[in-house]
Amino acid sequence: SQMRGKIKLEKARDLAFNETVRLSPVGGGGDIEIETNEWDSLFQSDATIFIGYGNAVLKVKALTPKNIECRVSQGGTIYPEMHLHVPETKTEKTLTGQVFEDVAAFVKKGIEYLIVSASPSVGDAKALRERLTAAGKDATPWFLAKIDSQQNHKGIGPLLDVVEGVF
Repeated sequence: SQMRGKIKLEKARDLAFNETVRLSPVGGGGDIEIETNEWDSLFQSDATIFIGYGNAVLKVKALTPKNIECRVSQGGTIYPEMHLHVPETKTEKTLTGQVFEDVAAFVKKGIEYLIVSASPSVGDAKALRERLTAAGKDATPWFLAKIDSQQNHKGIGPLLDVVEGVF
């Protein structure tokens, strides 16, 4: 899962089942402060927040611009610098906006394949395919797409016409 924030604590803290805790950005005075560049898009009502690898699980109960009230649905010990995962607000990575203008430099170095870990849209995949073909001429590298979620797996059909393979 995509890490988008981390816990700022002085020392380990135990969270008890059904306890109410308030999250805030660093300096916001919450029970647990969160270091993130995505505060405004990280949380939503009724979202589930996983701390660490399931060390503790919270359920969002109330949102204000600078505080998130949560109920602990799975208690446990959390530690400084643990990561937060909020599946409901995770956005899939795309190729849009990423720079592939210099793909020719990679092709000139003799790469045999390019694995894109983001799940590309068909349009993005076609654009990258065109750049690879133009740069590679007779030795075009294979273009492989990594499909890393069930949601992306469902829309794989049209992508198969553009890439050499998926995994």
